[in-house]
Amino acid sequence: MNHIQIPKLVKDGVVLGFLMVKSAEGKKTSTGKTYIDLVLMNKTGSIPAKYWGEATLPNAGDILDVNAIVNEFNGKLQLRLEAIVLAPSDVDKGEFLPYSPRPAEEMLQEILATIMEFQDKELQQLTSELIGEAGDKFKVFPAAKQMHHAEIGGLLHHITSMLNLAKGIASNYPELNRDLLLAGVIVHDLGKLQEMARNELGLVTDYTVEGKLVGHIVSGAINIERAGRKLGISENTIMLLQHMVLSHHGEPEFGSAQRPLIPEAEVLSTIDRLDARMFEMFEALREIPVGSFSARVWALDNRELYKAREF
Repeated sequence: MNHIQIPKLVKDGVVLGFLMVKSAEGKKTSTGKTYIDLVLMNKTGSIPAKYWGEATLPNAGDILDVNAIVNEFNGKLQLRLEAIVLAPSDVDKGEFLPYSPRPAEEMLQEILATIMEFQDKELQQLTSELIGEAGDKFKVFPAAKQMHHAEIGGLLHHITSMLNLAKGIASNYPELNRDLLLAGVIVHDLGKLQEMARNELGLVTDYTVEGKLVGHIVSGAINIERAGRKLGISENTIMLLQHMVLSHHGEPEFGSAQRPLIPEAEVLSTIDRLDARMFEMFEALREIPVGSFSARVWALDNRELYKAREF
């Protein structure tokens, strides 16, 4: 099998090999020309693709035998497919799915152990309740549709990575309320379980009605309010944890319902952005040679990143 390294693709290059369909939609241009708009993927990443012409629309999860040219549109690389050809049926789909690098159960137990260390019993009780409500989906859910940690188990990966950062920062700044900071990290993205819809492969392909109308930040704050009332948690604890969630995107232009107004919320917003950016950087650089530049990374302001050393 020809394993395509998506981060290594370059403009005007030829791509031959197998890729999985993440999404596919039939469209028309303003002049009436038909085409299929796709996102293709494997373990190394995903890339937009176009097929110009009439063809049977593939399904999410289909494996295509790709023959394509890499071109650039609005600063992003994409594939121009020569045809829509299905790969042989015996190709293992599991080889194309991205998974978090750590076992889900191991990451979940790390989160639960952190909660059990809380000195604040209200925060311990409220955070435990929210994790319990998340159920089995929490073990497998990606953290995003296309951006950082868009992998099976990606939400756990993102949260445990942020917990390590938060614990170090809390040790450096003893003025911080450590329990509130760690509780905020654990629950800040739980609303994504309601915001995004997964396909049968376990990957996010669309947003739910609630996701489009309400969004994960507000859904997360509503869940804290409901769970807190159910458990008889104090108004102050509910409000502080809600503020952590409502402000974790930092600025309104990034979707935040409020700017961080307490130190713990500022730390949460900062490490959330840092962890997302480090993931995007390492993914873009992982498969390219030392001494070379990556393709432009849309999530990082369309920067071409330089790989100075192997990692």
